[in-house]
Amino acid sequence: MQTNGTTEIKLDDELLTLEVEYSGWYDPGVCSGPPENCYPPEGEMEWHISRAWVWIEEASMDIQLTQDQIKEILPSIYDTIDADVSSLL
Repeated sequence: MQTNGTTEIKLDDELLTLEVEYSGWYDPGVCSGPPENCYPPEGEMEWHISRAWVWIEEASMDIQLTQDQIKEILPSIYDTIDADVSSLL
């Protein structure tokens, strides 16, 4: 099942808002009872950014980012997005 959500990241004086489509599953595992019934937590998640925009405080306006701009900033914000989306599962 695919779901949409948004996450916000503060960058200096700008607020980056991302619309993220994600899907995945999580099993908390079993760590009590007979050893043969125990297994570690596991899960899988996939996500991609469908839209992004930046609120620029000085100009009091939103600017929608292109896919090329999203790809350019993605490496610097990947871990933050991944953690935010993971917390939704």
